[in-house]
Amino acid sequence: MTPRKNNRNQPVGQGQSTNQVSTPDKLNINEMMAKLDLITNTIMETNDKVKKIEEDLSGIKVEVKKIGTLEHGINQLVDSVKHMDDKLEELDGRVERLETEKESYILDNLWLEMKYKERFLRFRKIPEQDKEDLTARMVEILAEFTGRMAKDVELEIDETYRVNSKIAKEKTFLGMYFGVEL
Repeated sequence: MTPRKNNRNQPVGQGQSTNQVSTPDKLNINEMMAKLDLITNTIMETNDKVKKIEEDLSGIKVEVKKIGTLEHGINQLVDSVKHMDDKLEELDGRVERLETEKESYILDNLWLEMKYKERFLRFRKIPEQDKEDLTARMVEILAEFTGRMAKDVELEIDETYRVNSKIAKEKTFLGMYFGVEL
């Protein structure tokens, strides 16, 4: 075997010290160590970034669960609103029926009141007296006017009252309701 030569065409180990021989190998090891440190730092940074991404993902999962819960709540509210709309439509229909019935009752009551008032007698210009017994006074006047007995006239009178008070003496009216028409 022939001895290996360095760049100067000299065999390794002849005329060179051991420091010179190992120097190129040390540079390669230092470069490798630097690259290894760089790779290690990159891996650590990547691991940190992965951990941060995992934390963000777990946070996103929590938010998605919250959104799911909110979505369920919103769906319940939508169902509730639909139910309330249905009830409101039903109540609107009932209110319309009640208003129609109310108008019918009002018309019926007006008709009954008119029938009731058909039997009213109103007298004007009968002077008001202090502590008067209005029924006795009207029985007396009507008995004289109709030529009937006072007891018969009194039986036919249901109510006797003044329409206006003492304050309006000039416009004194007297209203009476007779159970039997004269």
